[in-house]
Order: sequence, then structure tokens, then C-alpha cells
Amino acid sequence: MKELFSVLLLQAASIGNSKKQISKLWTWNAFEEMLE
Repeated sequence: MKELFSVLLLQAASIGNSKKQISKLWTWNAFEEMLE
């Protein structure tokens, strides 16, 4: 799961859109919490 998180971070950073990056992080955090 940590590796997937790192990949998502890299993809968000490569887009260079901070708002999109934050949105992805919030979405991922919510998704990760549902799995646990």
C-alpha cells in the first residue's frame, strides 16, 4: 500500500497542479481508511 501511495504522489507531483495533488491525497487517505 505504501508503494502505491508513493506512485500516486509522484504522478500528482509530475502534473504540477498543487490543488489536484491535494485532492488526490485526500481521496487516497479516505480510501486507505476504508480498507483498514
